[in-house]
Amino acid sequence: MWEDPEGFSNTDWENQVSELSINVGNTVNYLHDLQNYLQDQLNKILEKRAVLSEEKDSLNRSWKILKEDKLHFEHEKMAWIKEKQMIYQKNIDTENIVDINVGGEKFTTSRTTLCSVPGSMLEAMFSGRHTLTKDHQGMVFIDRDPKLFRYVLQYLRDRKLRLPANVQQRERVLDEFDYFCIPTDRELAKELAKELIISPDIAASKTLTGHTGWVRCIEARGNNIISGSYDKTIKIWDMDSGACRQILSVHTMTCTKLLDNLIATGSFDRSIKLWDINTGNCELTLKGHENWVLCLDIDGDILVSGSKDTTIRIWDIATGTLSKTLQGHSNSVTCLKIIGDKIVSGSQDRTIKIWDMESGECLKTLNGHTNYVMCLEVVDNIIYSGSQDNTIKIWDFSSGNCIRTLAGHSDALVCLQVIGDTIVSGSFDRTIKIWNNIAGTCVKTLYGHANSVVCLKVVGNTIISGSFDKTIKVWKCV
Repeated sequence: MWEDPEGFSNTDWENQVSELSINVGNTVNYLHDLQNYLQDQLNKILEKRAVLSEEKDSLNRSWKILKEDKLHFEHEKMAWIKEKQMIYQKNIDTENIVDINVGGEKFTTSRTTLCSVPGSMLEAMFSGRHTLTKDHQGMVFIDRDPKLFRYVLQYLRDRKLRLPANVQQRERVLDEFDYFCIPTDRELAKELAKELIISPDIAASKTLTGHTGWVRCIEARGNNIISGSYDKTIKIWDMDSGACRQILSVHTMTCTKLLDNLIATGSFDRSIKLWDINTGNCELTLKGHENWVLCLDIDGDILVSGSKDTTIRIWDIATGTLSKTLQGHSNSVTCLKIIGDKIVSGSQDRTIKIWDMESGECLKTLNGHTNYVMCLEVVDNIIYSGSQDNTIKIWDFSSGNCIRTLAGHSDALVCLQVIGDTIVSGSFDRTIKIWNNIAGTCVKTLYGHANSVVCLKVVGNTIISGSFDKTIKVWKCV
């Protein structure tokens, strides 16, 4: 066997080489494991970095939105201050708008209205010839009953004599006219009062059952009641017999509007459909909203819709095309009405807006409700709005001023209709209330529904109501 001069044999060298190979292999494995570990750590760091970057972008976006909201709020605040100063200055300049404190209640009217009956006490008081008593806020103070004064002021505004049906209350109102030296024909007054009598024992004469989901919409035509429900049907009922004449299968609707032989429906599916009542066929589908369609109104070939996507859309139903989109509300648009070339809308942002239909410009914003605006009516230049703050507010269309607030419901007020000097309202409190619009008082509360009253229609002396209890009730008022 060959031996190395240093004394290493061939076997010794082989052992050394083998041991060295093992050490090198172990080192390579260790380095490979270390590389994998470092790569895993690097991947985790990169993932964390991506998450942090995304969070940073989100915070930046939120901060940008907050800055924009702050700027928008500051602009609105400055505009409000400017408008307030302008109105105040205008009142000072013209001295025609008058705030009166009558028995602790504020009334806003014009000097022209108050002086409209020559020889009356009010004409003498506001002619400028006398020094008037004022309260601590600078308003002219008249120590009379505000409920009675409402009748006097309304008469001065439109020369229509309106009186309560109750004989004693009617005499008190007529005495108030005498106090202010405003002449009235008492015999004629008795005849006028008969038109306002409501039966003291109103009860539901019929209850219509058949829907398997909440009744959400009520329409009426002739002797037919048309109801829409979350059970995806429209039912047509005979008002006298209460029998269901026809059933249309539709989508899950949130609102309806009757047009000749068509009924328009808005839905959770974001669409609007027009159905032929006679055949049940869908004649037109309008798509464009990005969320639930919550309200509709129609005038001729113009259909206007409001949505949870915060927009109002104007459609030409003759062509089936979208004409215009109005943006301005910051929350769901829950109710709207077409009034000539204007649109009045209510929203969950607690405001009412008046729009120019042609330009799409918001002309006025009415603030006053403290919760969602759920329903509205516009009659004779007066806006009536119902809210989830449990109140009805009455507004002057031209000025945007709140004339009066009616309180009485114990839960959200979600539907109303105005008929002459009467307001009928329905609420989540399960009741229907009948109000005297002139006196601002509730004259009757109807009980019978087992759940929220969410839609109603007044036809002649009949109130038709729909409820989340899945029924329709017919109430005869006289």
